[in-house]
Amino acid sequence: MRPKNSYLYCVCGHTLQRPRRVSDSELICEVKRLAASERHATSELVASIAVLDRRRAYLAEGYSSRHAYCVDVLGFSNDAAFYRIAAARVVQSFPEILDHDVVPFAAGGDPAC
Repeated sequence: MRPKNSYLYCVCGHTLQRPRRVSDSELICEVKRLAASERHATSELVASIAVLDRRRAYLAEGYSSRHAYCVDVLGFSNDAAFYRIAAARVVQSFPEILDHDVVPFAAGGDPAC
């Protein structure tokens, strides 16, 4: 049986803060908020990789390919680099994609929270 209250650890920077007790509903709201935040950060990252790609700015950093830059500098796995670069290329071809709000809870979270 799952406890009614669980602990939530907050990672700020690289420091794991002291846990605090949260209810299930608080935990669910926090997970939704973090997922929305991650989607927003990913879309900004992909847009920035598109600009990096268009400018070929990775060349000035000593990398012959955007893939090598994403793996070596940004720390992505080969697959993660491939998919982000592919998404960045789609954004270059269809920049209006970025005009759409694809983050359902971006404007303040789930109304139930």
